[in-house]
Amino acid sequence: MKVAEELNEKGKYWQEIIHKQEKSKESAKEYCEKNGVGIKSLFRWKKILRDKGLINKAKREKPADKFQTIPIIRSKQQREPEAIKIHFPNGMMVEIAGEVSAERIKTILSQWI
Repeated sequence: MKVAEELNEKGKYWQEIIHKQEKSKESAKEYCEKNGVGIKSLFRWKKILRDKGLINKAKREKPADKFQTIPIIRSKQQREPEAIKIHFPNGMMVEIAGEVSAERIKTILSQWI
């Protein structure tokens, strides 16, 4: 019986930790480093508590919400680019050749982000 009580106490403890992490809007990694919490333990307890229906499944942002509109100004002398290259801070680069609509670019990038 003591084991079940400890599990309940641990479950409540981790439920509170998970709630605080989600409320903080920090990534799991940032929150764990800042608060001395093991990231593997956090994810393991998220799964345990989610499987028991004690926490909600994480909602992910739609990829389109992450995009920012960037105006493109062209002079009359500029010709269409042969390819669009997008360099990301993490070193990844996406190159899209030919004429592509903004919607198509969003679709392509949403698969990478």
